[in-house]
Amino acid sequence: MPANQYTAVSLNAFLQMGGSALFKRYKSQFIKMLNVVSVNFLVNLKSHNVPESKIIAADIHAYIED
Repeated sequence: MPANQYTAVSLNAFLQMGGSALFKRYKSQFIKMLNVVSVNFLVNLKSHNVPESKIIAADIHAYIED
């Protein structure tokens, strides 16, 4: 998945809509997936230095932390 603004918006919408159901169903596997998103995707997204991407990355990071 390329780390760009469009992918980040899609990922954020996906997590907001289905994240709780995925967590209820897959628990530890979902947490592992969120860890990969946090370690790989968000780091790459933040490295592009696009202000809009940083806002979306902050939203995704907040979702992961909650």
